[in-house]
Amino acid sequence: MRSKKLKALFCVYAELIDELGKINDSKLHYLVDSWVISLRESQNYLDDPDIPIKPSQLVSGFEQGLLETPQLLVELPEQCRAGSIKIFYSVVQKHIPELFDKHQKALKRVVTKGIITNKNDWYLVRGRMDVIEGLHGSEEEFEMLDKLLLEYERGV
Repeated sequence: MRSKKLKALFCVYAELIDELGKINDSKLHYLVDSWVISLRESQNYLDDPDIPIKPSQLVSGFEQGLLETPQLLVELPEQCRAGSIKIFYSVVQKHIPELFDKHQKALKRVVTKGIITNKNDWYLVRGRMDVIEGLHGSEEEFEMLDKLLLEYERGV
């Protein structure tokens, strides 16, 4: 594989498939199964010289999938939610520690400004809220972020 980042993303998804596949939850298994298919199809695209897909295109899609995964994991039943989220962040941090840095910095800028100015900011705030909702010790942060969302939505 020519792209180091794509190789790292394949490793992330492969490990997530392995680790999250051990958890007994049908919604989680559906997600894991979709990753298995995506990895297989992506590898087929890369192996086929007649398909003009660039590794950067796959990188973009796989990164976006990882960025949206926490929003899916918070919808899991309570008995497997925390463990799934912990596994997810651990695996991503192991292979691509910088993935969430850019988004954390952007979220910090939004919080520092105290205002959501566009839909990207909204998704950053909403994503963070999904991750921390119901977590002990995160109530104050959740309320502050919720206030930012409500203010933005009133102005839209």
